[in-house]
Amino acid sequence: MKAVFLRHWVFFLILIVAVSIRFYHLNSDMIFIGDQGRDLLEARRMLTDHYIPLLGIPSSLPRFRQGPLYIWISAITLWIGNGSIFAVSVMSTLFGISAIIAVYLLLLPIKKRAAQIASLLLALSPMAILHSRMPFVVNPIPLLIVLYLWQLQRFFENKKWGAFGSGLLFALLFNSELATFPLVLLVAFVWWSKGHKIVDCRSWIIGIVLGLLPEIIYDFTHKFSQLGLFIIWVGYRIVSAFIPHIREATVAETSTSILTYYLKIFSERGTLEDMSFWIFITVFSLTLCILLWKRMNEVIRLSFVAFCLLFASFFIHSSPSEAYFPPLITLAPIIIGFALANTVRAIRWATLLVAIVLLGLSLQVILSNHFFLLQRGETDAASRRFGAALSLQQQTVTSMLSLSNGQCINVVSQEQEQTFPSYWDNVRFLLADRGYKPCRTIELEPAIAPWAEDKSFSTNGPYMFKAL
Repeated sequence: MKAVFLRHWVFFLILIVAVSIRFYHLNSDMIFIGDQGRDLLEARRMLTDHYIPLLGIPSSLPRFRQGPLYIWISAITLWIGNGSIFAVSVMSTLFGISAIIAVYLLLLPIKKRAAQIASLLLALSPMAILHSRMPFVVNPIPLLIVLYLWQLQRFFENKKWGAFGSGLLFALLFNSELATFPLVLLVAFVWWSKGHKIVDCRSWIIGIVLGLLPEIIYDFTHKFSQLGLFIIWVGYRIVSAFIPHIREATVAETSTSILTYYLKIFSERGTLEDMSFWIFITVFSLTLCILLWKRMNEVIRLSFVAFCLLFASFFIHSSPSEAYFPPLITLAPIIIGFALANTVRAIRWATLLVAIVLLGLSLQVILSNHFFLLQRGETDAASRRFGAALSLQQQTVTSMLSLSNGQCINVVSQEQEQTFPSYWDNVRFLLADRGYKPCRTIELEPAIAPWAEDKSFSTNGPYMFKAL
C-alpha cells in the first residue's frame, strides 16, 4: 500500500482536492432545481407504484425522451438511502469522482504525466464540479465516456468482451443523452484502424440491443415513435444543416453557442484571458495530436475523433445546449493532458501554471458565490442561477407544512410565460419526502424566490402560499 501511494502520490493529492471540493457543504448546498425534482419524483414513483419505466425524462427535443437509465439508478439510490435526497447527491458526486479515477487509470499505461495532467484538469473543472453537486441525468456521462474508450481499445486489440462491451457502453451513453449518438461512429473508426479487417459485429450488436432493450420494447409497442423516429430525425437534421433557411441558427450563432458552453468546462469567469488561454491550449492540443498521429495510442486517437465528432454534430444540430457537453468534460482533459505531456518541459510547466491559476480563480468564483445558490439572508437571486440552496428549500417546505394546518398539499405555479410543468418539482419532491400527498393547492410565484429571508410569507385563502 505504501509503495502504491509513493508511486502515485501526485494523483492521490489531486483526488483529495477533488473529493474535498465536491463534498464541501454538500448536504446543505446541493444544487436542486425543478427538472431534478421531476426526475426524482419519477424515481420515487417507480418505488411506490412498483413499475419499471421504459423511457426516461424529456430531452431538449420535445418529441423524444432520454433513456430510463438515470431514473433506474436514482430509484435504486433512493431505496438504498431510505428515500434520502442526500443519498442521491452522494451518488452524483461519486460519479464525478469515479470519472477522475477512470481517466487516470485509462491514461496511466500510456504516459503517467498525461494521466496526472488530465486528472488534474478534470478535478478542477468548474463544469465537472458543479455537475458533481447536481444530481441529474448527465451525471454518469463523464465516467461512461471513459469506459467506452477503454472498451473500444479492447475491441481494437481483439480482447475478450471488447466488442460486446463497446456496444453496451455506447448504448448506456445514448441512454443518458441522445446527443452522444454520433459516437457510434467510433466503431467504424476502429474498423478503419484495423485495416478494414473483419470485426466481431455480432457481439457489438448484442451489446447495443441489451443496453437499449427498454427503448426497443417501447418502440415495438408504440409504432417506433422513439428510436425509429429519432433515426429519421437525424437524417433530416443532417440535410437541413446545409440549407440556410431551414437551420435553426446561423453558423455564427451556432459557433458562439458552442464556444460559450465549451469554455464553461474550464472557466466560470468568462474573462478575455480565460477565453484566450483555453481556446489556444485546445487548438494547440488538437494540432499536436494531428502531428503525432502515427505515434499516438489508440485511446488518444479515439478521444480525438470523438471530440471532433461531437463538435461536428453540434454544428449540424445548430442549437446545442449545455446538456450536450458532459462527454467533453473528460475528452478535453484527455487530449490536453496528452499534448502537454509531449511538449518540452519549460512549455509544459508554464502552461500548467497558467491553467492552475485560471482554474483556481474560477473555483474562487464558485465558492464565493456558494456554488451559485441563494443563501439565507441574500436577496440577489439574479446572481444565483441555480436558485435556492437545498437547506433553504427545506426550510421553505417546513413553513409550507405549518401553514397547511396538517392538510395534504399540492404545489402549482402561477400561469406565466416563464413557467413550465416541472418548475416547482423540487419543492414537490421535498414535500413528498415528508410524507405529504397532493390534494390541496399551494401556489408559488415563479418570478420571486419564496425562500429569501427578507420576504414575508402569507396565506391567500387557507391553502395558498405566496412570496410577497
